[in-house]
Order: sequence, then structure tokens, then C-alpha cells
Amino acid sequence: MKTADICRKHGISEATFHKYKAKFGGLNVSDARKLEAWKKRMRS
Repeated sequence: MKTADICRKHGISEATFHKYKAKFGGLNVSDARKLEAWKKRMRS
């Protein structure tokens, strides 16, 4: 499946897709969730 198709399906731009891929590409889902939870705690 092409990147453009994935982006269209989820309603995001290709730039957003590549930004998130660069940021979270090496993480599995549970690691990404833990990272976001940690960031949220640090902002509070």
C-alpha cells in the first residue's frame, strides 16, 4: 500500500505521516503509549 493511500485513508497529510514515522518509527505501540503518557505527566 502506498503512503498516499494510507494518508488518505486516515485523513492526514504525507508530511504528518513522515513526521510521526521519524519520531515513532522504531517504537512498538506499547512503547509509544508509555512515551506519550510520560510526556503528559511531565507537562502537568
